[in-house]
Amino acid sequence: MTYNTGIYCITDVYPTVLAHCSEIKKLLEEAGLLGNRNEEGLFYNLKHSDCFIVLDESTDTVVGFARVVTDWVNIYYLCDVVIDKSHRGRGLGKKLVEWITMYEVKYSGMDGLVRTEDAHGLFSRFGFEMCRENYMVQPHHKTVPDKPVYL
Repeated sequence: MTYNTGIYCITDVYPTVLAHCSEIKKLLEEAGLLGNRNEEGLFYNLKHSDCFIVLDESTDTVVGFARVVTDWVNIYYLCDVVIDKSHRGRGLGKKLVEWITMYEVKYSGMDGLVRTEDAHGLFSRFGFEMCRENYMVQPHHKTVPDKPVYL
């Protein structure tokens, strides 16, 4: 599915995401989110996750990324959420998280989990609540687990 703003495009179309693998790697690396993944490891992550990219339509370059890991029944884990520094302050992070959490019906009825050190305000806008230090859960089943959910 694709969402266009006129300047930016959010898409989860798999071939489009894979075509931008090296740009995604660079974006994650610059944000300190790549960890010990090499290109092969990142490709594996992309292949086994729902991935969303934000493209600058004028240059066809990736300026944002997020991925979702899920069991397709109970829970989804939103991770690697990043917007390029030069494109921040334009609401792209909000739009990306909104798109994934509010309009992707495939996650409807599931609890969402995200780990963040500094974006609690962003995720709380979309119903995520603190459940443990640096972890936030978005309850869809009207109950928040007493203990953190580990994936």
